[in-house]
Amino acid sequence: MSSSNDPAAGFNERFFRYFQHEVTALQEQMDRLATTSIVGGERNDAVDHCLAGIARLSQEVKDASSYLPAYDQRTYGEAVKALTEKLNTVRNSFAPRPKFTFKSALKTRARPTPAPPPPPSESPITNGTNGTSTITNSTNSNSEDAITAQINDLLRQTTTPTIQRPSFDASSSISITNQASIYAAIQAPSRGRPGGRAAKVTDNSESVIDLREIAPSTDPFASVTIKDVEKSVVLCGNVSGPVHITGVKNSVLVMNCRQFRMHECTDVKVYLYASSRPIIEDCKEIGFAPLPLATGGGEVEKENMWDQVDDFKWLKAEQSPNWRLIKEDDRFGKEIWETIKGEESVDALGTALKAFGLT
Repeated sequence: MSSSNDPAAGFNERFFRYFQHEVTALQEQMDRLATTSIVGGERNDAVDHCLAGIARLSQEVKDASSYLPAYDQRTYGEAVKALTEKLNTVRNSFAPRPKFTFKSALKTRARPTPAPPPPPSESPITNGTNGTSTITNSTNSNSEDAITAQINDLLRQTTTPTIQRPSFDASSSISITNQASIYAAIQAPSRGRPGGRAAKVTDNSESVIDLREIAPSTDPFASVTIKDVEKSVVLCGNVSGPVHITGVKNSVLVMNCRQFRMHECTDVKVYLYASSRPIIEDCKEIGFAPLPLATGGGEVEKENMWDQVDDFKWLKAEQSPNWRLIKEDDRFGKEIWETIKGEESVDALGTALKAFGLT
């Protein structure tokens, strides 16, 4: 029997938990594909996300082959194969069925080419009071990709450090991308707007991105992706599924989620509620603290596993040097969280970044 201090035995146990969590997350993502909108390529993006997740999981099984027993390797390999087969089955269910048609032996009479339809009228974006941005849809509405691009273009044109309040009511997903030096607090959705959307925060620097209002506990995000963010504060709100974080540096992340996955991140403070064990990989200088009630999150009636972190690049029995628990005296206090309540001020962005030590 392996000793409890055996690094290989400890790794096997952690890898098993990690693999279980990843398989569950991928299966849930596949189950949601049927109800994912095809507008703006959202379903295709979701399929690509599943493919990437399966490929990553397969590679991680190969990378762990020197530590895993041969039987476990076969079991994991069969599970990955089953995921691939399930995804193929789901994708095939979306493919249009071929129609049986008769071809006439007679040549089709020449028909005049119909005149092209008039171009759709533009959907102007206007800046409302207090930085509120809205989109007025025309009868021939733009695609969701275009809507998201318009919102992000508007945010990039911001020249003041006040709070901007864009609305994503016209889109089935939320994306804040390629931004610098902005404070964006996304507006709550209109009543009756379907929930369960996905959110992406990518390629942002020196910014505050607040998603809490659009993802309350009664209408959480299905998933959140955070990638290539630096010197920023990101408040994710509530997430019923996974949060995937990659390439984040010198930032503060705040979230209430079911699954937490972090890759290739450095010097990040995470204020977290997680109902499963958080997982990090290829990370360093990561600090964890429980999600404070002052941020409007936290399911206090359930166990918060914020401090039960698994590091899959640390195989020794000792504590990983790549992450730590933030001491109570070093955690941000109530006065710091007050700076991100969304109240208007002349320099809301500068005040928040300074309070969180990001300037």
